[in-house]
Amino acid sequence: MDEIVFEYRSGKYTYLPAWSVLCPLAEQYISATANGLDIGCGRCCFPNATGVDLYEPCAKIKSNGQVLDIPDNSYDFVISSHSIEHMQCWQSALKEWVRVIRSEGVVLLLVPDPDYFPWSKAGAPTVHFHDIRPADIRAFVESQPNMELLESGEPTPLNQHHAVIRKRG
Repeated sequence: MDEIVFEYRSGKYTYLPAWSVLCPLAEQYISATANGLDIGCGRCCFPNATGVDLYEPCAKIKSNGQVLDIPDNSYDFVISSHSIEHMQCWQSALKEWVRVIRSEGVVLLLVPDPDYFPWSKAGAPTVHFHDIRPADIRAFVESQPNMELLESGEPTPLNQHHAVIRKRG
């Protein structure tokens, strides 16, 4: 995907088009002074976030994001764009991300639409371990006493869907 320069909270940043979905969510759910993690940050980290990635030089934390060597309640938010489907157990990863955010903190997820990117079908590349649908996220979050689903979106024209999950106090 091409990089685009955009303005977000009075700064100019370079980002991938997927951020066109994340930025409005961040403005709605994350305060301008909040600090968080960008799981699977790739080449550039989300503003006010510490990058978490195994391979990218910009990442300050070298991890696949499934297990984080970070104390409980350390951050205000976690953003993850097109990463959770790469986790061997996406539910464990989501629990881990909620563990490291403070009470009332949020996890913003952007996930590829499995109907457009059917990675688990025979003959598909094995880079995605899971085809995660909005109903999968909803069912899992509803089963967790410390999580609340604030928003869940159906696939967009960019062939991805989102979820906003809050950590209950």
